[in-house]
Amino acid sequence: MLFGLATLLSGADSQAAGKRSSSVREVPIYTNVSESSPQVIDLGHPTYVEMMDVNWRGAKGRDNVMARIYADGTEVWSGMIPAYDPTFRTSIRRTVQQVEIRIDRGSAYANWAKLYVNDEEGQYEPGNGRGHGHGGSPAFIGNISDADELARRLVHVLRDLQEQTSPEEVRASILPLKKAAARVFAISSASGQLHQTDVYRAVIGLEQEFANQEGFITGLLDMNLTYDSGLSLITIRERYKALFGSVSY
Repeated sequence: MLFGLATLLSGADSQAAGKRSSSVREVPIYTNVSESSPQVIDLGHPTYVEMMDVNWRGAKGRDNVMARIYADGTEVWSGMIPAYDPTFRTSIRRTVQQVEIRIDRGSAYANWAKLYVNDEEGQYEPGNGRGHGHGGSPAFIGNISDADELARRLVHVLRDLQEQTSPEEVRASILPLKKAAARVFAISSASGQLHQTDVYRAVIGLEQEFANQEGFITGLLDMNLTYDSGLSLITIRERYKALFGSVSY
């Protein structure tokens, strides 16, 4: 299905001093996306897209499906779409004309997409104060409260997982993740927007711990008892990455 954003939302941009300012364009989808029916968003002309949110109703007929987003043919995001109602964010940060949403196998129902666009290319370029915090650390795309809430969810998942794993796994994998999550929660809830760099460093530490525990987390997906918890851990990790856009940890 093809949407012409330029036609659909041609009047959505606000004008300031004779120039086009940044804006958010919402594209209704409300259909199943599958291998045979990808969702193509045609911008009509080359447009600078900072990032995009996609809201999903969820995977159909299975626990989750793998979705991918392409900007002018280049993959910019991939992630698991669970069976409930998630919203995922991906950074694009380039001038593109077409964005495509694909599903590897199966299908998932997509509700809408929001594109954060600016026709003045370069407004979001690194070094001009947008997309980066004080001292060169990437700023949050979302809110500091997002980091706080994700840490809270992570601690709850790990707490439930303790009852499903061995004492050795608790000591070697769950407790290190809980400590890293507790640090993110404490700093983000206490510091707020004034100390984004501190929150960023805490999230870096959590991501490093996620990387250390990849084998453990992947193993959770192999057992019915721990599958949901493993999927939750992967989803939370991807959500943290989305807070910082395409930053490499």
